[in-house]
Amino acid sequence: ENEGITQVATSYNKANESQTEHRKAAKQVDEDIKKMLSEIQEYIKKMLSEIQLDKRKDTQNRTLNRKLSAIQTKYLYELRVLKEKSKKEELTSKTKKELDAAFEKFKKEPELTKKLAEAKQKAKAQKEEDFRNYPTNTYKTLELEIAEFDVKVKEAELELVKEEAKPRNEEKIKQAKA
Repeated sequence: ENEGITQVATSYNKANESQTEHRKAAKQVDEDIKKMLSEIQEYIKKMLSEIQLDKRKDTQNRTLNRKLSAIQTKYLYELRVLKEKSKKEELTSKTKKELDAAFEKFKKEPELTKKLAEAKQKAKAQKEEDFRNYPTNTYKTLELEIAEFDVKVKEAELELVKEEAKPRNEEKIKQAKA
């Protein structure tokens, strides 16, 4: 009768030890994930400190925050799925590249939008000047054609930046550059 009790107690202790080891391993994995996630969060903070967020451009700021949050959520999900440490480090560098692309788009897009608006304004002014100087002329002057093509170039540059910031599809990027 005592043997049965001893066996039950021993198997109970072994199960307890197994659970304790499992908890320690799970805790270690959670600590690793927290460490890697904090690394990405620090990287985001560093990048945000480098740029100046304009309060007048609230919608652009929100768009950036949503994009960063989506990247971070995706990273956390993939981090929990991966088991190998080397793949986790590879994922971290990949995520940093995605973050860099998002920040570059945020920096370039307003600048290119401003240049596009200036080019459109210049083309409009040139058209008005041509009409004043040559009211009966039905042909475009060389200056007007240059201004209109400049607008098209600025639109293409803006489209290229938007396309490059999307998840990497090399064919589309090459197509947009051509």
